[in-house]
Amino acid sequence: PGWGSYLLMIVVLAFSFSTMFSYSYYGTKCTNFLFGAHRAHYYNYLFLATLIMGAVIPLTAVVDIIDIAYAFMAFCTVFTMIKLSPLVKKAIKQYFRK
Repeated sequence: PGWGSYLLMIVVLAFSFSTMFSYSYYGTKCTNFLFGAHRAHYYNYLFLATLIMGAVIPLTAVVDIIDIAYAFMAFCTVFTMIKLSPLVKKAIKQYFRK
């Protein structure tokens, strides 16, 4: 009761819009770095398509897609850590010898 529900709605809307804007900006910058500035608009098209898909498909499917994306990111991170661990170990030994 009262104005708490309205305040909560405003806070959730502000957080969700700021998250969407920051993901869009960060993704565009990463696409610029990886593929060049001339291909950044493809990321924007993909981002808009995922926004539309997220609004149309059921919430359980959206959550499943997000879970799969996080699993993929975790796999990439673990693979990279394993692949780069010998280089990190060598750099640490070299650093502490000084």
